Amino acid sequence: MVYVLLHVKKTSLLKVIRNISESEPLHNTIITTGTFDGVHEGHRQIFRHMRELSEKSGQPTVVVTFHPHPRIVLKKEPEKLHLVSTIDEKISLINQTGIDFLVVLEFDMELAALSPEEFICKILIRKLGAKTVFVGYDHQFGKNQSGNKNTLKEVSCKHKLEVKEVSALSRQGQTVSSSLIRQQLEKGMVEAAAKNLGYNYRISGKVVKGNMLGRKIGFPTANIELQDKLKLMPGRGVYAVRVFAENQWHKGMLNIGKRPTLNTSKATVEVHLFDYNANLYDEIITIEFIRFIREEKKFPNLDELGSQLHKDRKYALQVLS
Repeated sequence: MVYVLLHVKKTSLLKVIRNISESEPLHNTIITTGTFDGVHEGHRQIFRHMRELSEKSGQPTVVVTFHPHPRIVLKKEPEKLHLVSTIDEKISLINQTGIDFLVVLEFDMELAALSPEEFICKILIRKLGAKTVFVGYDHQFGKNQSGNKNTLKEVSCKHKLEVKEVSALSRQGQTVSSSLIRQQLEKGMVEAAAKNLGYNYRISGKVVKGNMLGRKIGFPTANIELQDKLKLMPGRGVYAVRVFAENQWHKGMLNIGKRPTLNTSKATVEVHLFDYNANLYDEIITIEFIRFIREEKKFPNLDELGSQLHKDRKYALQVLS
């Protein structure tokens, strides 16, 4: 079995282990494992506890994650899978947390078949030198997700492994989780999602040619094609956004939907940049969601649509300023 990481540029702080079968074994480490979709505030709470212990003990910190997502390999409704972060985004986000090592295991059927005990002993202990394992409140692992914090505690007695559980992070009576954040984004609640993520939600994509109808009403737009088809798209509607294009940030507004006024059936993602109208075709741009403005609406004609867009623009500028 080969454990491999997608080819990504190694960061200056985080040491990314691409293939643990070929890398030197680690020793006396503080470890946590999981998919860490979004690398949200709940995940960061675990990482903070790991760093605090590391500062006292001198042990290196290790985050173990998986790619591709287990649901894809196990064929558990992969068509319904939408991720908050791509693998590259995940690496970048974990790099910001002060963790020493990131290990990305290639999730395949051989890895999926490992029992919880085999996963702990063969990978966490033997290869990654685990001495302390941090787990979240709902942590599951191993074949059929049959392993949990109790499994770790049972194994720890045989291998002198210390297990530390981190309580759930709650806000306004809700447990911060990747599932909650997905639900918030799907409902257009980008501000609530940003609080739980610890940053504004972003998507990246290539600018492709559209029908150019926006130019006719004074709102030229860039049509976006997502780079990663698994990346979650927020709910339909109009948003105030920031756009990173041609090495600088711009203010703008974005529409997600089927453009009912134009009677189109295909859903599109279109962004209008304020005071910037360069040709961006084939460029990769990044969009940061700041606030939901309104739901999609069918207008009687293009004039009324244009009038509403002027109101949207005015509101978006107030938000972004």
